[in-house]
Amino acid sequence: MKIEITKDCTCEHYLNEIMNYPRPGLDKLKKNFKVGEQYLVDTKWSNFYGEYYRVKTNGLYHDVSVNNCKLLK
Repeated sequence: MKIEITKDCTCEHYLNEIMNYPRPGLDKLKKNFKVGEQYLVDTKWSNFYGEYYRVKTNGLYHDVSVNNCKLLK
């Protein structure tokens, strides 16, 4: 499964960490996604806050909200 980013956004996991558990070294987790970028999806998951696609870039996993991307065929 492949997704394309439709809205500039940041990794949802990073946003959760920085808002709820701020600490030095969080810059390593930060990933910004730009409109038009495409990624292979590792998994789709959800929690009480929404649904997310987990993608792997540069050896790290990042979470993209399904509201910020579309599935490609």
